[in-house]
Amino acid sequence: MGRIIGVVNALWARAGPRIFVHNVGEGEFLMRISNLKTREILLGHTCWNVAGFPVFIAPWSPEFTPEEAPITSAVIPIELRELPCLLFNKQSLSRLATAVGKPIYVAPKTKRKLNFKVAKLYVKVDLTKPLPNKIISGFSNGKENEISVSYLWLPLKCDLCKKYVYLQTKCRFAKPGSDSTRKR
Repeated sequence: MGRIIGVVNALWARAGPRIFVHNVGEGEFLMRISNLKTREILLGHTCWNVAGFPVFIAPWSPEFTPEEAPITSAVIPIELRELPCLLFNKQSLSRLATAVGKPIYVAPKTKRKLNFKVAKLYVKVDLTKPLPNKIISGFSNGKENEISVSYLWLPLKCDLCKKYVYLQTKCRFAKPGSDSTRKR
C-alpha cells in the first residue's frame, strides 16, 4: 500500500496536492484526486502502465463496485513494423492505427522520427473484439504492404468469465482448490 501511494504521488502529484489512495479490496484501490487538471489527465486514458502494472482509471460513481470491473476498452501502446518510409508520418500512422482502434497519440520518439524500423502509437482498443496482428496498406499504384502490429501491453483477461482487470484466482466462477484457481 505504501509503495502504491508513493508511486502514484511521485508520478501524478508532483505539481499539486497529494493523491489519497484507499484500499478497497485485493489489488483494487480507490484514488481521490483533488487537483482538477491532474484528474482530467488521468481520466483521459482508461488504462495506465505504472511500474509494469496495469492501472485502470474510471470516474467514481455511486454504482461503483470493485467486483464488477467495467473495462471493455483501454488505451494501449502498439508498435507498427515493416512500414514503408512514405507512411512514417502522423497522418498515415493515425490512419493505419484505425485498423486497431481509435488513435490517441503518437509516441514522442516516433514523432521525432528517431527510428524508421518501428512506429509506436497509443490506441484506444475495444477489448471485446479480436485485435489484428497485421494491417494491409494499399497504395494508388496497386501495391500492397503488410504491416506487423505488436501490442506492448494488454490487460489480463480471466479465462473463466472473460472479464478484464483481475486475476483468475479472484474470479467468482472459479472453484476453490481447482486447477483453474492455480493458473495465475
